[in-house]
Amino acid sequence: MMMADRLAELLGRRPEVAFAFLFGSTARGTSGSLSDVDVAVWLQDLDAHQRFQWRRQWSARLEDALGRSVDLVVLNDASPLVRHRVLRDGIPLVDQQPELRVRLATRWLLDYLDTAPLRETIRQAVLQAARSRSG
Repeated sequence: MMMADRLAELLGRRPEVAFAFLFGSTARGTSGSLSDVDVAVWLQDLDAHQRFQWRRQWSARLEDALGRSVDLVVLNDASPLVRHRVLRDGIPLVDQQPELRVRLATRWLLDYLDTAPLRETIRQAVLQAARSRSG
């Protein structure tokens, strides 16, 4: 069974998983033998503590099922940059709430665009600091 199919089977059984994506190097087809598997989920009806516990439990379950290291991202708590990467590179695994996914994806894209000036300011500051150190 393909990895994406196995992930979809496991996560699709969970009513709290509104939608899930495979993303990162595995989704882009650039993973190596030591690469982890990046999985992102949106969890409904769980508070922050429950999401934390769910992530811990399911990271271990997915690693056991796949026999590989899994980086499980809970999109409810992710940054605009991570959410954008999931939308850009992600392969859908589960989509139990397509209307919610579309509504959130729209908001996430706007959040990503809204934070672009801040990311550019930080990037410029890091470059300037690197130039001054190499100096």
